[in-house]
Amino acid sequence: MKKIIAFLLVICTLSTSILASAADYTSVINPPENVTAKGIYMLELGADIENTSDNIVLYSKGANDRLFPASLTKIMTAVVVLKNVQPENLVSKTATMTSELAAALKKEGSSVAGFMPGEEITLKDLFYGMMLPSGGDATIMLATEIFGGDLNKFIEEMNVTAKELGLTNTNFVNPTGIHDENQYSTPRDMAILTEYAMYKMPNANFFKAVVNTKEYTIKSNKRPSGFVLKTTNLLLTTIPVTNVNGVKTGTTKQAGECLVSSYDDNSVNIITVVMGAVPGKTAGRQAFYDTKTLLNYVKANFKIIRDFKKVPPFTTDVALATNDEGGKVFKFSPATDAEIRLFIPKDFESKITFLPEKDLHLIAPIKSKKEITTAKIMIGDNQIGTTTLVNSKDINIGFKYIFIGIGIIIAIIILIVILIVVLSDNKGKRKRKKRPTARKN
Repeated sequence: MKKIIAFLLVICTLSTSILASAADYTSVINPPENVTAKGIYMLELGADIENTSDNIVLYSKGANDRLFPASLTKIMTAVVVLKNVQPENLVSKTATMTSELAAALKKEGSSVAGFMPGEEITLKDLFYGMMLPSGGDATIMLATEIFGGDLNKFIEEMNVTAKELGLTNTNFVNPTGIHDENQYSTPRDMAILTEYAMYKMPNANFFKAVVNTKEYTIKSNKRPSGFVLKTTNLLLTTIPVTNVNGVKTGTTKQAGECLVSSYDDNSVNIITVVMGAVPGKTAGRQAFYDTKTLLNYVKANFKIIRDFKKVPPFTTDVALATNDEGGKVFKFSPATDAEIRLFIPKDFESKITFLPEKDLHLIAPIKSKKEITTAKIMIGDNQIGTTTLVNSKDINIGFKYIFIGIGIIIAIIILIVILIVVLSDNKGKRKRKKRPTARKN
């Protein structure tokens, strides 16, 4: 009986492994050359910005190393400001620059937007003053106003927000990024923070508009005719990279040159973090050249694929026992009508494999294009997406197994007929035994 069942049913078991981390191409590509930064993290955000599982790390170096963030800190400062004040309300509130603050910032060597003592500035203008020229004066004034003058409360909120976003290697002790041994972050954490600021926080559109601004004019009580703030992000101006739309620069002696940038060409969206770029002959510009080199590398060596035409099918090396093609490998391919969008290294289509998400239990016959299972789309150990596998052609029950099946059915029918006859005969005998004998008169 066991052999009969084996002819009718075969179970093909494929072992699967669970991947705990997101895709990271760093180990499968040749690293870009002439990049000096100590820490690098390039994150491609995928087709669905809201779905972080689509994110792919294009390249990383020292991704989780604690480094000094310098004025990249102001990205978090901006997030906390917009978390507590709506953009429209930034216009109605003002803060006044003091000579004490000006003196303190000068003493510590902080970058400034250039506000004058006694100058009244709206919080919106302070926001631009913080993000474009990286003004420490604008940053302190803005942060102080949010919690009624309690700067320590603001810094506490920066660290609370860091924990909420999962920035596990980040700590802030000031809102400007002025050097402190206890203020640190990582390239990975900065990328996650920037993704949130640019695309996920409630006021992300306002933030995006600000960091993509080259120049901004402010009018105040001291300068009613206005004065111009200019961005420090040279990727938007003198070292231009098409489709870059932000984000923030940062430099101190201890941190080196740092830059977070965002690239968006409506098909690919990349956040690039470089920290600790080493100034050489390009002092003051190295982080921009590092970033430009990285983006040019990605544009030259990666591509989007939207179908699996050049991808080898998934195959099993276990033949179906209910099929005459013993030992033949069966092929399963992604559904042809499936919508896909994968960002992969060029010439890597042949390296894509499929990993079923559960054990397969296959029983012939199987019609062509029948959905078999969902599967992970893999390059090496990296999952880069999911798809549905279908079998490439009809898999029929072999003729000999059909005959065996028919034979079994006939045998079962014969057994049933014999059983019915036997039962009927036994029933007739019982009736004859119970029939009463006629009495004689």
